[in-house]
Amino acid sequence: MTIDPTPSVIGPFLYLLFLAAALGLFVRIMWKRFMILKKSQPDPRFNRWLDRAKHMFLYAIGQKRIIAGDLIPGLIHAFIFWGFLAVALNSFHHVGKGFIAGFHLPFLGPNNVLGAMYIVFRDIFELIVLIMVVAAIYRRAVIKPARLTLSGEAQLILGFIGILMITDFFMSGAEAVADPPGFAWSPIQNLFAGIMSGASEGTLKAVYISNWWIHTVVLFAFLNLLPLGKHFHVITSLPNVFFSKLDDEGPIGTLNKLDLEDEEAESFGYDKIEDFTWKENLDLYSCTECGRCQELCPAFLSEKPLSPKELIVAYRDHLYAKQDRILGKEGDKEWEGPQLTSEDVVSEDTLWACTTCHWCEEACPLFIGHIDKLTEQRRNLVLMESQFPSELMPVFKGLENNSNPWNIGAASRGDWAEGLDVPFWEDNPDAEYLYYVGCAGSFDDRNKKVSRALVQLLQRAGVSFAVLGTDEPCCGDQARRLGNEYLFQMMAETVIETFKELGVKKIVTTCPHGYNVMKNEYPQMDGTFTVIHHTELLRDLIQQGKLQPEKSLAQKVCYHDSCYLGRYNEIYQEPRHILGHIPGLQLVESELHHQRALCCGAGGGRMWMEENLGTRINQLRLEQMAATDAKLMSVACPFCMTMISDGIKETGREEELSVKDVAELLLEALPEERESDPSLQSGEEKT
Repeated sequence: MTIDPTPSVIGPFLYLLFLAAALGLFVRIMWKRFMILKKSQPDPRFNRWLDRAKHMFLYAIGQKRIIAGDLIPGLIHAFIFWGFLAVALNSFHHVGKGFIAGFHLPFLGPNNVLGAMYIVFRDIFELIVLIMVVAAIYRRAVIKPARLTLSGEAQLILGFIGILMITDFFMSGAEAVADPPGFAWSPIQNLFAGIMSGASEGTLKAVYISNWWIHTVVLFAFLNLLPLGKHFHVITSLPNVFFSKLDDEGPIGTLNKLDLEDEEAESFGYDKIEDFTWKENLDLYSCTECGRCQELCPAFLSEKPLSPKELIVAYRDHLYAKQDRILGKEGDKEWEGPQLTSEDVVSEDTLWACTTCHWCEEACPLFIGHIDKLTEQRRNLVLMESQFPSELMPVFKGLENNSNPWNIGAASRGDWAEGLDVPFWEDNPDAEYLYYVGCAGSFDDRNKKVSRALVQLLQRAGVSFAVLGTDEPCCGDQARRLGNEYLFQMMAETVIETFKELGVKKIVTTCPHGYNVMKNEYPQMDGTFTVIHHTELLRDLIQQGKLQPEKSLAQKVCYHDSCYLGRYNEIYQEPRHILGHIPGLQLVESELHHQRALCCGAGGGRMWMEENLGTRINQLRLEQMAATDAKLMSVACPFCMTMISDGIKETGREEELSVKDVAELLLEALPEERESDPSLQSGEEKT
């Protein structure tokens, strides 16, 4: 006996009306969402279909980031997702049974081998999904992780999923009793069939029909609820990952170049949601509100008014609030709601709190971009409104007038090298490397010592190098991160022209910020050079036997990963390799290290801004490092040097803790005496 879920004469008609209404509502909602994307700004991502499909399979279907980021919750989510894929075919059968009793695709009926195999496959996954749903509900109702948005919508969706699984079990059991399958392999189907084995024909029909209608109503209620809330990601996650930036499509975190000569451009940067590209709006649709992005966000952890999760939610809510205007339903009526940059959407305090550490984008399982959106808003404020924190005014003036953010006279740019017999490029134009010292290494007293240490290491290793001295211009990175794209392009062009005129091919620098912008962003302006970080070069010199540390430095050292060296350029092992070759030095890791290392607080131009809100990020990071019981902290970035040094001073721990660059420690471990530079002889020197 095949049970018909719509047995009456009017049953199929009512079902057709229900199906038309449910699907019609879904199509209407989805069409509006699609038209918003269509009216958004263009973004050329329709290429490399096979590579994008592989990327989607690995990260969206394979759930790689979900699982790697947080194993147990990741597996819960992954199995629910995989379960939905596994039962998608069953849902198709379910809808068809409303028109044809016992409907199934050819070769997938209950009385053939493939059909029986699919029933086993389906039932196993449905049981797993049900267990995962219970675990997810428990996690949200009892454990209540701080990073999650705990909402009734999430519990409702989980409840819907549970109902879909349970009703499927009852329908499957009733079908098996009414029409025993030829291959009864599924233990779950057999279990529910056993429960109903003595039931009358009328009871079986009642069980089946009631569960079929509950399943149907819940299925289409679930479908229509998805695009109205955060669970829209169930639909958009696959295309969002598909169209995300591929691993080989350019360096991580590279900011786009503005065409400042575009005469048709009415403004630069983003001052309204209509400026977002379709992919950026697809990002907003796809946010799961899982909170992974804010878990290690330095601004969020230090009580700043920035949560990457809430940022995306604010953008999304603002987009939905303006959707009728975007779709042209309000004609030329002036927008009377809040502006994009405002306390009601994204405040200026929020915009300027970001350190661009890239943790949010590294952690997001759906590859949502946060930093570009914030940076574009900064650009609009700086370029179009001349509106930025007051402490940035002298920074911009210094960069423009003296090519350094301290606004110190350029004539003193080479003073750091006094007494070292440093070769200058004009005297040594055939040098293999240009040592690009950078602003911090040239003007900051603490970082001058790092510059001197590196020079001595290069000299002792017999490396052919030279410096520019007073002719060295600033790389402009800080101007770009602070939104002053005009100033950045002007400065970058100067650097590129200088390097080309001098015939520079290889550049070594101690600053990850300069390293990143020269290596990864100068090619946008026809400035392609071989750029090497000093930890890469020193590692190579050790491996080649040109630097052989022999003196023992018997102490614990905790190394801090710079964001622009680590997450942006994946340089993690080189500095550790150097430290690992220093006799007696015991490297210990803080709780957060490598990809998960917490930012020092200086990135994104935050180096030059006051930190008046919440906890100071550098102190938060220092406490994490000091918790290892190491008294010596090591860095490979001048900005990190400044922030960790300041943290030590601010907390009054100068007698207890010290911080040194890996180059300084390597120099201390070399056997030669360093009489040529007395300021670096003492291994006991504090910050």
